Amino acid sequence: MSKNALAEVSSTLGGLPGTGALEAPPKAEKELTFKESDLERIIASAVAAAVRSSSGLLADAIKESRKPYVDPKQQENDETMKKQMREQSERIAADIRASQDLCPHLQGSNPLSEQPKQTTSIVMHRRDTNDVIGICTNCLRVFRPSDPDYGIWMRKKSGNKISEAGRRFFLDPAAAQRAAAA
Repeated sequence: MSKNALAEVSSTLGGLPGTGALEAPPKAEKELTFKESDLERIIASAVAAAVRSSSGLLADAIKESRKPYVDPKQQENDETMKKQMREQSERIAADIRASQDLCPHLQGSNPLSEQPKQTTSIVMHRRDTNDVIGICTNCLRVFRPSDPDYGIWMRKKSGNKISEAGRRFFLDPAAAQRAAAA
């Protein structure tokens, strides 16, 4: 390499070590004196700081590696399945409500029955809170005292006998009935 080329490279790079061209003069180094214990303490604290920072990173990496892999397609499939299940549950609930609205709640009202009767198919049940509910054996609708048509259906003659859950005595029976209805 010619001297002109070397000078050009040296000026471009700010000087090349060992060429003598445009080298910065060496800095005057200060001489430091340490006791051996001071040097050990400095090295120990530097190593401890490095270990602390790397152990935190290592712990985070281990925690992250223990998480199971979730395939995005599987996650999307799961969400689709949940949505379909909710829609199906809503359709089933709507079908049950429609069936209960259309049910005459009378014995023998099934088209397969041989002789229709005028007695209700509602089973009356006295709960331990002393309130009476009714359950239609055709459509499984539960008649509660809070229903607007409860009195109408519970006054009609039933083909079933009343059942009981036992008796308890409450200090405030009305509060117990409200709690049971909730």
